[in-house]
Amino acid sequence: RATQLLRQELYTHAAAKLAEYMVPRAIVVLSGPLPLTANGKVDVRALPAPTAEDAAGVGASGVDHTPPRTEVEAELAAAWAQVLGLASVGIHANFFELGGYSLLAAQLVGIIEARLGVRIGMREVFEAPTVSALANVVARATGVAEADKSVVKIDLAGEVVLPSEICAPASGEVPRASGAGSFLAPPVVFLTGATGFVGSFLLAELLANTRAEVKCLVRASDEASGRARLDVGASKFGLPPPAATYGERVRVVVGELGPHMFGLTSDAFSVLARSVDVIIHNGAGVNFVYPYSALKGPNVIGTQEVLRLACFGAIGGDAATPVHFISTLSTLDTDARVISETDVFPRWERLVSGYSQSKWVGEQIVALARCERGVPASIYRLGRIAPHSQTGAGSHDDLLTRVLKGCVETKFVPSELETLVDFTPVDYASKAVVELALSGRGLGRDFHILNPSPMPLTRLWKLLRRAKYKLYPSSYDGWFRTLLEHARRSDDGVLLPVLLFFEESGDISGLAGELPPPELYPKFEVPNSKELISARCPPVSKQLVDAYVAAWVAEGFFPSPGAEERSALPAAPAPGGDGGHGKAKQKHKFRLG
Repeated sequence: RATQLLRQELYTHAAAKLAEYMVPRAIVVLSGPLPLTANGKVDVRALPAPTAEDAAGVGASGVDHTPPRTEVEAELAAAWAQVLGLASVGIHANFFELGGYSLLAAQLVGIIEARLGVRIGMREVFEAPTVSALANVVARATGVAEADKSVVKIDLAGEVVLPSEICAPASGEVPRASGAGSFLAPPVVFLTGATGFVGSFLLAELLANTRAEVKCLVRASDEASGRARLDVGASKFGLPPPAATYGERVRVVVGELGPHMFGLTSDAFSVLARSVDVIIHNGAGVNFVYPYSALKGPNVIGTQEVLRLACFGAIGGDAATPVHFISTLSTLDTDARVISETDVFPRWERLVSGYSQSKWVGEQIVALARCERGVPASIYRLGRIAPHSQTGAGSHDDLLTRVLKGCVETKFVPSELETLVDFTPVDYASKAVVELALSGRGLGRDFHILNPSPMPLTRLWKLLRRAKYKLYPSSYDGWFRTLLEHARRSDDGVLLPVLLFFEESGDISGLAGELPPPELYPKFEVPNSKELISARCPPVSKQLVDAYVAAWVAEGFFPSPGAEERSALPAAPAPGGDGGHGKAKQKHKFRLG
């Protein structure tokens, strides 16, 4: 009984601090110490697997328990219970509210195919996250029911709407932060996404190199918990704990992107709006396989509420608060060989991922507010953000970084894949954004924060080989299959869902399409950045790669160079062979970031 109460208490604590997909579905209480490896790290493989007892009662309050009505629903409910480690699942319970996430969705797809002989896509699990809804998907897939003709591709252009009340007064006032030195006192910056990778470095830059006070929107149960989250987030990237180091210069606003007014009361929202000089909107839901519908809340509605905040402080004739919106180069749906910061990008039809789609809509909403509602705003499209150029500290969740890790661990690389490695160090990106946001010189303009000096992928393979990593050439198809099998065995929660996404689409060359070959890599013209950003981006060089590899090895993310593998080498095509497959086609459509 005491153990179960502890599980429920830990679950409640986690649910108050974490995003839904991060809340544990089961909590295992150990009677002894954690098992350790020879290096003193936790031996994850030696940990006991969760049982139904470990999941019993965890977050069970309010969960649906409606029993299955058909054989298909019974099979699906059994599959869900198996994946989630639950005794039973109600047909109207939401997979993700029960603790499901991308990796478990991938496992669920395989179990459903084994039980019902029907192959459904992971995206369908996200779009139909209950047993009853997924049963309808299965019925349509097997021809038992007619395809639902009401399900159509979403019209993203139709999603670009902004409530009429989000509008700055036509006062003719000069926007706040319109130029360098415009603040009579240290500015107050409202920052979203401060606990993540880029957000932690933005916060560190604001605190270390400016006099700004920073108010951070943090999902937490109270301000103290929010401050702790900021410190924990920074420590992951080797940064000083902001709350502990800078004291009252760091303030926490307890709320989240998505709900109206971030979940604050109208009075609290108004007080916040009137206290802020600059808004840096960096927060977003980031997941390659989630559909648009799953990311609309944080990425579209969240942006809408940021714009509401900017206008809320303009009551009484004051100018709206400047908004600096952090976006991504993956929103660019273009075949242009030359891309300029001054171009407009109205196309969206070929954007595939829900993340790119939701960020495109977010951009359009900001542009609408800027052009028609009087909100001073700039858009910053970031390239492939990489670790710190000196320390190598950074996130491991970038797709290319995960692919590199898989190549090093399997010892195979795709000989046919040619692209440019466009690492943009996070320290450069954060300096550039903060400089522009606090000077205000670029308000109304857009910026592409990227590395102007990328490296050919073939050069990167050579550098890794010189570092004593054994890397053998393989056909693209053979390499992809090897990487997919490796991701399955290692339970890579970032790489596996992405590889499965391409596999189930029937076009595994889609991964190559994410990495355009050098001859199709567009030329970026960045006149705004050249004029206004004083920081210079370090080129992708041997020095930068060495710094990254050294950090990855020290963190245990990469194996040590030349270290012998404990397990047998995974099966793969003979070095240089075609494995019976054709060459992967790298698509001409530009997608980056």
